[in-house]
Amino acid sequence: KQLMDIKGGFVPLPTILNSKTVDPQLESSEAVFQLETAMGAAIECFPGAGAVCVPRSRFAPVKKCSDLLLLRSDAYQVDPLTSVLVLNPKCNGVAPVVDLDEKKYKLVQHLEAATLNGYPSLVACRKLTVTGEVILSSRNVFKGTVRVVNSSAEPKVLPPGVYENTTVDLTTSAGLGPLRPATISTTAYADQKPGTSGLRKKTKRFMEPFYLHNFVQATFNALPVTGTDLTDGALLLGGDGRYYNDIAIQVIIKMAVANGVRRVIVGQNGLLSTPAVSAIIREKGPDWQKSY
Repeated sequence: KQLMDIKGGFVPLPTILNSKTVDPQLESSEAVFQLETAMGAAIECFPGAGAVCVPRSRFAPVKKCSDLLLLRSDAYQVDPLTSVLVLNPKCNGVAPVVDLDEKKYKLVQHLEAATLNGYPSLVACRKLTVTGEVILSSRNVFKGTVRVVNSSAEPKVLPPGVYENTTVDLTTSAGLGPLRPATISTTAYADQKPGTSGLRKKTKRFMEPFYLHNFVQATFNALPVTGTDLTDGALLLGGDGRYYNDIAIQVIIKMAVANGVRRVIVGQNGLLSTPAVSAIIREKGPDWQKSY
């Protein structure tokens, strides 16, 4: 408090200049500088202050997707007595080092998209380095020091298997080809606020360039926020048979696959009545079979 009184109400922390983009999800977004301060730097403001060294056994920082992948792997486990996440005893007290490509795994959603089929085994791994966009799964087992490289412009799937002290180059392996999702810039429409009966517009309006696409993508963006896992269950799709119904269904199916939807249930000839939709959604069964 004395320091803050002397300095006019604030702690004189050094300013950090961070290069960012306005939209962190797009590298092409306008470049900006973010000014920030680190609270840890406040230690230098207090004469005689000391630091406490906290071992990794008590503290596992998650600042990057590399750290998150490590915590979600079998290198860590929940202590049954304390319910605290702890390092797996099989790691012999030393956590594996994970270094994911920061450009390809910058955000959590990038990591989750690359691990839809589970997280790889790292309990016997010393260091894992991933360069480029690589799709991992629970059937990937890493041991020792492993490096995975993908220098191509599209994501590549790492085949199931045990990888020990090796470098795997996926650059020339088969990719998604025509099935690779594409990002297209569109113009926003101001009249896409749905009411209690959905987005009710004339067919000609839906046929305008990317009008339907914009609304469908906005829906896929909103679903995860409400707690719906697009990769689990099945997307129920159908209409009342009006003009453009069949074309719209094809567009929605393609966009659903690009957004990670694994299963799509489509009514015969694209037709589904309201009672039929209600009955299918209320159908009991395993989670993967449930519709949304």
